[in-house]
Amino acid sequence: MLFCLGLMGKEKKDNLKVLRVRKYTEISLKIFFFQLFILNLIAPVAAKTPPELDQLKPIVRDVCESLNKLFPAEETVFNEGMHRVDIPGATGIILDPKYFSVVPYVWNTSEGLLEIFEKRQEKSKNLEAAVNGTFYCANGPLGQIIINGKKPSEVKQICSKIPKCFFSVLQDPENGSNKWAFGETSFNSEKIISQKGRGLSFNRPVKENEKILHLLGGGGWIVRNYQDVHMEAYKNQKFRFRKVDQDSRHTVLAMDRNDNLYILIFEQGQNLETISAKLLDQKFFTNITDAIFFDGGSSSTLVTGDNYLVSPLYFYDKVRFSALLVFRNEKTKNKNSTN
Repeated sequence: MLFCLGLMGKEKKDNLKVLRVRKYTEISLKIFFFQLFILNLIAPVAAKTPPELDQLKPIVRDVCESLNKLFPAEETVFNEGMHRVDIPGATGIILDPKYFSVVPYVWNTSEGLLEIFEKRQEKSKNLEAAVNGTFYCANGPLGQIIINGKKPSEVKQICSKIPKCFFSVLQDPENGSNKWAFGETSFNSEKIISQKGRGLSFNRPVKENEKILHLLGGGGWIVRNYQDVHMEAYKNQKFRFRKVDQDSRHTVLAMDRNDNLYILIFEQGQNLETISAKLLDQKFFTNITDAIFFDGGSSSTLVTGDNYLVSPLYFYDKVRFSALLVFRNEKTKNKNSTN
């Protein structure tokens, strides 16, 4: 008994050491980035030439990605219907539509994804995962958001007139069943609601009476109908990533032919072309039909259980305004999965 207590005490001390080292690392990195910020402000004035700080970003990201691997997330027990993805350069989860509901969530405070997750979990024990949402600026999310058939009032939506991709949940009013679908539109939330989803393109057949229950927009294409279409994000959807940001982290949603939903974070060092090739490679994924991306870089963050499965890149949770929350359906049993 005493021996077991001694081991438990040692384990707690070891955990405290890890947390302490991580905290000191976070503080050091924050100081470093603050110095970079100041340097970025004064360099053009002092030297009268554009700063070359962009050359440092890939190096800093590689260092942070390596540090994240040194402090891996705690082992998470995945319940039935949810499976972990671990392949070279990507981590995530696969959701079986029979077991889970995915709902957008919005907020207008400075809290990060994990804080939001913990608060929501206090109200709903069925909440099992969360991922960052769409792109944003200082004024709000850069995409359409519909929750329970309505436009949420908590945030100001800034929508492009150029078609962008969306994740949606469609509901059949006859039997109350829901299904996931990707699509593309230039409509704002009000028009999507008023037209009851008519005029939108979807990656799955849609019945005339099915309505849009939830929607998160502002994303871009990677794969459509088993084909690499990542260049459409640049040519048609007019995404403009600086060269230094093209191979930063990417948050990706994908669907396979069985309508399973993949929520994936691709690590620093991979661009959309590389990600598309990996999604279509049968060594890594089986029968991916479609894939879209949302906000990436330092916003790419994934929470499962009550901890980060993929920690913030710079150890600071920068997810703001929107996220996708994953809830277990009430009717499904809470069995543990070994996958």
